[in-house]
Amino acid sequence: MNGDLARPSNSRLVQCYMSKGYPASVYLSEAQHALARTLYLQWLRQAAVIANIKTTAAPNAAAKRQKTVGLFRGGIAAEARKAAAEAPLMLAGPSTSAADSAPAPAVDSEIVTDEVNRWLALSQDKINSFIDDEGMLNEFALLYDQKDLFPLHCIVFKQV
Repeated sequence: MNGDLARPSNSRLVQCYMSKGYPASVYLSEAQHALARTLYLQWLRQAAVIANIKTTAAPNAAAKRQKTVGLFRGGIAAEARKAAAEAPLMLAGPSTSAADSAPAPAVDSEIVTDEVNRWLALSQDKINSFIDDEGMLNEFALLYDQKDLFPLHCIVFKQV
């Protein structure tokens, strides 16, 4: 059978990539390893949604409102201030600059990146404490012990 046609399932690739037992780069092809990394990051982002972690940055409340200039007095000014306070910033029309039309930066990439970096930095001593007498790493026990530090990994691990 052609090796290009047969490959592990997506969940197996994610499981292999995040495993602390043996580096996936040793036994996966370069293309499979790149795919495994991509799937791993996608699944962590999906875990952030499952865990109900905010995935987009909330716009600054002050930036949401359009500032009014006190040019008018009386009822018209009060109505204008009230309308401006209730309306989003987009009242002036769509922006033509690329910086203004860019979406708000996503917090999930920071959350995922932070957790991935912590996962990569997990000490070998901590990992070794979960190796049994036969030399097998008990990844279930490791992740259960570390579930508070790695909530996204815990969700992904439950899915694979």
